Amino acid sequence: MSRRRKSNGYRVWLNERVYVEPKLIPAHMIELDPDYQRRIEMDRVNQMVEEFNPLVVNPLKVSHREGKYYAFDGGHTLMMEKKVNEAKDTFLVECRVYENLTKDEEKILFAAQTGLSKPISVNDRLNALAGANDPKTVDLIRATNAAGVNLAIREKKGTYLGAVRKAVSVYDKYGSEIYEEALSLINVILLCRAVCFSLCIFELHWILSLCLSLYCHLDFFLFLNARCESVHF
Repeated sequence: MSRRRKSNGYRVWLNERVYVEPKLIPAHMIELDPDYQRRIEMDRVNQMVEEFNPLVVNPLKVSHREGKYYAFDGGHTLMMEKKVNEAKDTFLVECRVYENLTKDEEKILFAAQTGLSKPISVNDRLNALAGANDPKTVDLIRATNAAGVNLAIREKKGTYLGAVRKAVSVYDKYGSEIYEEALSLINVILLCRAVCFSLCIFELHWILSLCLSLYCHLDFFLFLNARCESVHF
């Protein structure tokens, strides 16, 4: 998406196709797309209701797509507004409406959220980027699967890797090839350990020491430690 902006009154063009403008939209017309949105935490919503101050509520960021309005930033704020105004039949919500975004662009913007809202978890970010076919995220998942492991972004199944943040860190630092090679080796060693556990042939500290000597870096030690704690057979 181009960084160039040009204003036309209240309408701001982000590129030749996409523009954003402020609008007041009836709350019942705003939806959350479950394909990439995180789950709403009602405890957080209730806390926001208790601390509600209309002077500091941020506008929702909304995509107008296929005749519907999808909030890609501000889902908890939307739920707070609905609880605060639940006695009303209908009410308007202040929004910044993005026109002509694709669904993949929505996912990328959702994953890039910053500011005072609840931080996006690494799992939610990767889930959105994977849905948008982000090349780096797709390759990370491919490399993990090629090593015989599932990356536990949304669900935990089979032999899965729960240390998602550390996996991303190692992938970023060492690249796809070394990440896949290391994870493959670790997986083989852990499978052997699972089979031989009753004979006490392999101890956890021995596995960590072996892998640490092979890759000789603290990042891999931390990664292996998280890997051993989160892997399930």
